[in-house]
Amino acid sequence: PEFLTSYIRNAFELSIEGKPGPILLEIPENVSDQMVNMNIKPLKKNKTLKLHPDRSDLETAIEIISTSKKPLVINGIRSSTERISKSLMEFINHTKIPCISTHMGQGSVHGKYHLGNFYRSNIKDYQEICQNSDLIITIGYDTLEYSPLNWNIGHEKKIVDIDIAYSTRHYQFNPDISLQGDIGDTIDYLLKNARPQVDCELSILNQDVQHQPVSGKIHPRDLIEVLSTIENSRFLHDNGLHKLWMTKYFKAKSVNQVVVDNTLASMGAGIPAGIVSKLVEPGIDTYVCIGDGGLLMTLGEIATAKESNLDLTILIWNSNSHGMIDMHFEDKGLEPFGTHIANYSYEKLDQVFGAVSYCCQDIESLKKALTEARRLRGLKILNILVDYSDSLIHLQ
Repeated sequence: PEFLTSYIRNAFELSIEGKPGPILLEIPENVSDQMVNMNIKPLKKNKTLKLHPDRSDLETAIEIISTSKKPLVINGIRSSTERISKSLMEFINHTKIPCISTHMGQGSVHGKYHLGNFYRSNIKDYQEICQNSDLIITIGYDTLEYSPLNWNIGHEKKIVDIDIAYSTRHYQFNPDISLQGDIGDTIDYLLKNARPQVDCELSILNQDVQHQPVSGKIHPRDLIEVLSTIENSRFLHDNGLHKLWMTKYFKAKSVNQVVVDNTLASMGAGIPAGIVSKLVEPGIDTYVCIGDGGLLMTLGEIATAKESNLDLTILIWNSNSHGMIDMHFEDKGLEPFGTHIANYSYEKLDQVFGAVSYCCQDIESLKKALTEARRLRGLKILNILVDYSDSLIHLQ
């Protein structure tokens, strides 16, 4: 037990230094059963060192950026802080370098020069834009977020990588120069000194595809348009087709306005993520986006939210099916099998959990429910009937 203080101090240091994140510290039973010497005191916190890239590396990066004609920025998860977002927005607006975000970096950049988010791995539009670029500047990017196989085709591009620590390497992600250190300070330095001769036309990736409303259901595009009007909001996603729709069409205006876990992982993360978010930042209107399949897997988490007395809104994207699998069947020319989910009356969950529930079958009922949900405190559940019939057209 006398070593616990050092382990705990090291765990906290690791969690905030370099690539910040959670640390698992497991204490064996035989240690937890032992008596602790009361004279043991916590170790002092070391002053965090503010690291910066080498000056020679900065000068090399400036030369590469300043001589590029068609640069492109790809920002990832470690750009998702307000400090870095502010510097990144200033850099992009000043240099006019277009930017694409990974799905975990969305919200850090928005506006005229933001082309969209990487949301699926086989989008030809993204590949064409990346292929036409002569330089890729990755900022806070991890290869696990979006494989460089999809944007560094032929692995012949020049790459400048800006990150807080050494980035995970890949045989198609081997930067010409890596700037390791405080990301915000590094961007600020490049802003003052780099002068790229940008010569490329902006291409908006999210080109409009027409859709027809279906009676008694809400199209995802219309749903997203309504959600995008909610200010001071945060949307946390379970995994499912709704995540692809939101990643492509929702234009996040701030850091962490849309929070997703990496890739298309297992369902069941949405409501727990919403609970934690609301506990940490209770002043933000928090919405959990979850499909009917994901909801059935995590109904017990609603009880946790209720028992925690949280002001939380759960948006059920109800398609009566496992929509993602349906889309894969359609893509392969097969009839869906084993994906149907019965039409349960989720709006009656209020009788079980003491929540306020709504059933939304059209835009007007959706707007009314969201307005009332924002006014009321406590747990709210919206059963939103969505039409996923043209998902393959919009998301291919």
